[in-house]
Amino acid sequence: MGRGASITSDSAHRENYALAPRSTPKIKARFYRAGSAVKSTDYGIAHQAYSDADLQKPVGHVGRLNGLFCVPSLPEVAQWVRSNAMSGPAYDPQPTELFYTGPEPFIYPVIGWHRACRDAESGHEDAYLQNYWEQGLPLSAYKQIDTKNEHLWSMGGEMLIDPQFLTSSRAISMKRLLAHTPDRFSDLENVFKQWQRRYRL
Repeated sequence: MGRGASITSDSAHRENYALAPRSTPKIKARFYRAGSAVKSTDYGIAHQAYSDADLQKPVGHVGRLNGLFCVPSLPEVAQWVRSNAMSGPAYDPQPTELFYTGPEPFIYPVIGWHRACRDAESGHEDAYLQNYWEQGLPLSAYKQIDTKNEHLWSMGGEMLIDPQFLTSSRAISMKRLLAHTPDRFSDLENVFKQWQRRYRL
């Protein structure tokens, strides 16, 4: 599928959702994240950007400041575990499984946030914030698209959930994660162990 077709496909899902009733179904699911289930309260230099973004947040969406970042599958979390481990001591790469019962969450393309930050630097704040939120898909719609062939999702996705709807959580062993890790992250175990040796007390 070409780039033009992939963008059209993703747009169609967002357009169909825009025309659908706004009732939010309650779901029970397992999600995955790099880091603990405890919500961070300090995002450093990104704090202001998150705060600005949340001012434009549509009704029914969870904000970047208050939400817990996660993904819907183990293969997807491998990317975040590796990224956190390569980022030094500021980010916890420990993979965690989250047990969630609550409103259906939205997932956003990572490339959308990168574009948003780039556009913000050029002074187009309102446009970049609006575009970021509009690119989000409810989880059920996200599962219907082939993200491997969608340019908008080429850098993966990030889901935001409200921590109050977590029922429990547990750490994921590296053995279990590696069994679901895509080949392109074949160095994940070594990267993770290096982080442990350098930063874990």
